[in-house]
Amino acid sequence: MRNELDFQVREGEATVTAPAYRAVVDLKAGGFKQLVSGDSNVNWIASGSLDLPVAREPAVSPTRLSFGAPFVGGTQKAENPVSLQCRPLPSEGRIFSESESGSVGVETVFEPDGLRLEARLPLDAGPRSGLNLDMHFLDLPTGSPWQSQTMPVTLYTSEDFQYAYFLWQRSAEEHLVMVVDAPFAAWRIKYSYHGHHMQGFQLLNVADDVVTPVGVKLLRTSCLRVGIAFAGSWEAGLRTAVEKLGLAVATTPVSGGPEGTALPVNLIGRVQSVVIVRPSGRTEALAVSAPVARLQEPGLHEIRVTSAAGRVHVTRVLCHEDWRTLFQRVNGFYRRHFQHPCGAFFRCVSAGALAPDDVTLEGLPFGDPTVSSSCRSGEFGGFSAAAMMKGMGLFGETSELRESVDRYILNWALNRGHEETPLPGSLCKSPHTFHGVTFSAYHIYSDINYPQHEVFFLNQLVDYARLTDDSTVLADAMALGRHMIEAHVRPDGAFLNRRQPDQEGGDYTSIDMPVIALGRLGHLLESRRPEASAYFFRWARTMADHLCRRGMSFPTEGEACTEDGSMACAALSLAYSHLFLGPNPGHLAMAGVLVEAHEKLVLKSADCRLHQSSLRFWETLYETAAWGPSINAGHGWTLWTGATKALLYLATHRIHWLQEAWCASMAALCNVDANGGIHPCFTPDMIPGAPPDPWVAIPANRLVRFRQSALAMRRPDNFSASGNHQFIWAALLWGRISGVLADGRTPINAHFDAADVLVSAAPKFDRLALAAVPREPLPVRVRPGARLTVTFEDKEGGVGISGGRLVRETDHALDIEAQSDRLSIGRANG
Repeated sequence: MRNELDFQVREGEATVTAPAYRAVVDLKAGGFKQLVSGDSNVNWIASGSLDLPVAREPAVSPTRLSFGAPFVGGTQKAENPVSLQCRPLPSEGRIFSESESGSVGVETVFEPDGLRLEARLPLDAGPRSGLNLDMHFLDLPTGSPWQSQTMPVTLYTSEDFQYAYFLWQRSAEEHLVMVVDAPFAAWRIKYSYHGHHMQGFQLLNVADDVVTPVGVKLLRTSCLRVGIAFAGSWEAGLRTAVEKLGLAVATTPVSGGPEGTALPVNLIGRVQSVVIVRPSGRTEALAVSAPVARLQEPGLHEIRVTSAAGRVHVTRVLCHEDWRTLFQRVNGFYRRHFQHPCGAFFRCVSAGALAPDDVTLEGLPFGDPTVSSSCRSGEFGGFSAAAMMKGMGLFGETSELRESVDRYILNWALNRGHEETPLPGSLCKSPHTFHGVTFSAYHIYSDINYPQHEVFFLNQLVDYARLTDDSTVLADAMALGRHMIEAHVRPDGAFLNRRQPDQEGGDYTSIDMPVIALGRLGHLLESRRPEASAYFFRWARTMADHLCRRGMSFPTEGEACTEDGSMACAALSLAYSHLFLGPNPGHLAMAGVLVEAHEKLVLKSADCRLHQSSLRFWETLYETAAWGPSINAGHGWTLWTGATKALLYLATHRIHWLQEAWCASMAALCNVDANGGIHPCFTPDMIPGAPPDPWVAIPANRLVRFRQSALAMRRPDNFSASGNHQFIWAALLWGRISGVLADGRTPINAHFDAADVLVSAAPKFDRLALAAVPREPLPVRVRPGARLTVTFEDKEGGVGISGGRLVRETDHALDIEAQSDRLSIGRANG
């Protein structure tokens, strides 16, 4: 890689010096660093693009990543690049490039803190035309390590398409800021064939082939204006975008809470006015000095800030109903609309018909339990039953939910009464042969080998045995656990998906966390079968040891990639191991390393639908017929990351982990519909990717409509079973934990009442997280006689309590027995 890069023109080469920055050179190498003032030479090739590395995809022709290269006559699958002649103007620090006809021109201006592109494009060269603004995305095969590659962490599109801003993260200290400072038609991320890779980014001046909802029309413009700058932190990047666009932006410490939550609002930029728009449409002006957003109605609240320049920016926060109401509504919806008479739960139903009328990625119909993968074993559909069991554990059993769970566990999962005719995707309790391979008892019936389905079933059997004290189901859980160890676990702890009995398959040790499933089984057996408990604990620890040794390797299923889920589930398994299988500083340290590395796969936004959601962009291929790969914000799998951060709080007492875990839960809760159905995700993409071509070749496949692209920036029009995954973790975390941030004003899973008493939203509140000992006594609503653990990130100065009896004290925590309905916590000398 050359450090000095020259301008190239069609007739030859001419070296010029432009007042640019070394970060532009780093862009060629795939890195973003703090800009260093001084001169550097930049390679501007004849196409008008910064010369980025050549990328190759399997079965895809070589693609040159290009930045600033215009195209016309484009479609969803291809673009027609325009050849430009470059005219360097070194004395003015800019370059002007123009097509032979003069209809397309791009001017690049090097500024003190970055560069600016201004493109002139025709309006009659559709259906799409615009600029390629490619980034060195994660997993592009350019020869650079993934740590040097980048991902989008913030994507904001103004409601009127007059401006946009994007933040791209390479590391916690390296961000690129992109602002669009003029009207535009649309932007899009280009995805790989199977959706697991981002391959490019486009800004469009014309997008005439995009199908838009009624009342929405994309703009058409002959000019695009893009600015590029560099920043250290995400917060600095947001401030840069605010300054360059003349915005004022509201941020809040957390992105939502239960009714009654009051969120302090921080304003960035020059503010003209601030209003909050409630879900009912009622509008209230907020004070510009020290504004507070009070969440008084369930649903999305909009904080609309008008800047001194007259631009409006919208921040969204969520007010959610109490957990009992949410669990009742969601569990009731899935019992009524998602369950087949045999007990299996469908993967998806359409929102309009509330029926499983779409098809899976494999072209199989949703909702037919006799077809392999249709209901997806213990995975997608199984989360519906798991959420019901968690709800009954929190709020008590109901006959309707118990009947639903019985049908799922007994008739579907365990094939009670019809063991000789098991259903595809269920547990077969005797050896069987499938596709010439013989599998041992408790393998998934009619399944080659996706052992994560067994992991989900084991968790669900453990939940059922704990809820019902059914000894026969506990025996099945033990048999399944032993099968998983004997059939899938290598002596060193690697959990394998062996596709042939005599062959090793892929490493699935992090896929859906078998460490946790075996550990939970061990805990259930501790007082009943100590020897069996020790056996499962031993193997869970051995598997966790393997994950720790494996370190920064993230094997997964499907298209090879640096996968969000593999990273998050490995970290979650290791944090669980440290907390519940015996203290292990090595496991905890590796969990922290994995989570920090994973941060470039976490969205950060002034929008509760996105903030702290993990960055997934292919699950829509499996869960909806609305569109192809696209960002799946708030997907159920987001809670792998959120739960890991919550466990890191439990291990370290650092409240910022709990803060981020809470925001991840808010992103997932945003997808819960008023009727209790859960949309798979919220998609911020304007134009989602296209699905693989074979989909449209399946006879009678409804997905033929993918021949046209649809405008997203919304939720798919269907409900998915995987959304219940958030309620499984909500029961474990927010069923018990509340907190208050260091400012003393921002609650987590709680609110302050009219008397400034903290009221937890946790149904079984027994843990309070505080950053430090409150300067002023903090009153907390409690149940007399209940035990409350109060943790402190910093307990310096001593703690004074009233209304309770101190039972135990450690360096970071107090165990208190409440002696009244109000406990007060403050400084010892307060």
